[in-house]
Amino acid sequence: MNYNIDSTIFIAFLALNLILGLVASRGVSTIRGFAIGDKTFNTATLVATIVATWISGDFFVTIISTAYTKGISFMSIFVLGNFLSFLIMSLILVPRMSEFLGKLSIAEAMGDLYGKNVRIVTSVAGFSAVSGIIALQLKITGTLFEYALGIPIVSGIIFSGA
Repeated sequence: MNYNIDSTIFIAFLALNLILGLVASRGVSTIRGFAIGDKTFNTATLVATIVATWISGDFFVTIISTAYTKGISFMSIFVLGNFLSFLIMSLILVPRMSEFLGKLSIAEAMGDLYGKNVRIVTSVAGFSAVSGIIALQLKITGTLFEYALGIPIVSGIIFSGA
């Protein structure tokens, strides 16, 4: 691998994320503390988390490439759709969510409402869906490693998974 500034920036970004993550994780001793931070998140952290979750690797792989091939009209439809979905969530859904504050998962909330069997079904369905999403993200990360660093894609997937 030849030295170039792009690789240096990419590796520095990954190293900084690792270091900051390890430093921030000190003192976390329970799953509840990890998942909801004992409710100590500030507004900037919550906004950054929501934006990072909403704009996933899928956005960069599919939406931007589709906008490139189909034109700006596709992107405006995408932005309008996102705006409308945020509007619906903020005006209709979020005000009804107060009874679920403090729950660690959808399965826990469903279990409280409908019982143990529904909690198990929700857990299995959620695990299956998230496994597919994680596999896609590992594939995207492996591809990025291949493009940016010249690392074979399989090694990039293993490295990013580790």
